[in-house]
Amino acid sequence: MDKRKFHLNSKAGSILDFLLKNKITTCKTINENLFPNMANRSVRRYLSLLVNQGLITRSWIPSKELRSITVYHLTQKGLKEVFPHLSDVKNIKLKSDKTQHDFMLSKIRHRLKSLKNVEKIWSENEIIITSEFEYNSAMDQLKDLRSDSAILVDWNNEKLHIAIEYEASMKLKARVKDKFVRYYSSEEIDAVIYICKNKSIKNALIKIEKVINTSGQGRIYYSTVDLFLNNSGDPVFTNILGKRLVIFSTNNSAKTCPNTALQTSSEGDQKG
Repeated sequence: MDKRKFHLNSKAGSILDFLLKNKITTCKTINENLFPNMANRSVRRYLSLLVNQGLITRSWIPSKELRSITVYHLTQKGLKEVFPHLSDVKNIKLKSDKTQHDFMLSKIRHRLKSLKNVEKIWSENEIIITSEFEYNSAMDQLKDLRSDSAILVDWNNEKLHIAIEYEASMKLKARVKDKFVRYYSSEEIDAVIYICKNKSIKNALIKIEKVINTSGQGRIYYSTVDLFLNNSGDPVFTNILGKRLVIFSTNNSAKTCPNTALQTSSEGDQKG
């Protein structure tokens, strides 16, 4: 195809915007998130056209079910030509250096998007961009903490900023401890959700939090990725006090004290 004849339309623009936010995507993910009524071959055609234009690039990651999965990333050319106002913004990542981690984060954000009371979702790149162009102290703190994502929740007429972290492997204790301390000292971040690859990572994080938590509070909530993604009901996030986050509850009778967004149920109510 003659490259000069290709012009960006709204669908191509949506794909590029999605890649800017998520750093990585697949044809299937584009189908599910952007064009659920479009045939898969049509989505592949758009992706091929964008690759031919040099606006995105493709690579492959290993898969248990298949030989490999084709994934796509925005290129520097794509950023400069389609988002010229962002060319000088520091720390925007176009190509994931942790493909499996960021691929799972994309799935997590897709699930978060469906939850009750969630008004807005920010990816790591969106946090950086928002902090650069808007006066938003919550985004500034999330950027400084390098949060994986964040959500804005409308709960009982309160706007809550909640940081989202996905832990696929255990980091150095000192690094985790420092981040926990900074989250607890943050005045703009109302809660933190850690979604862990497995229970071992979750339990290790809880052990570290218990060491640094001298406030008697429980601002950090935990779940495993399998429990979060595969549970079609209300998600279960539990803190070290055994209390569950209820801000996503579809039960209208779920109440909470101001500024806590908790219900006093035991972690034993549902394992995860």
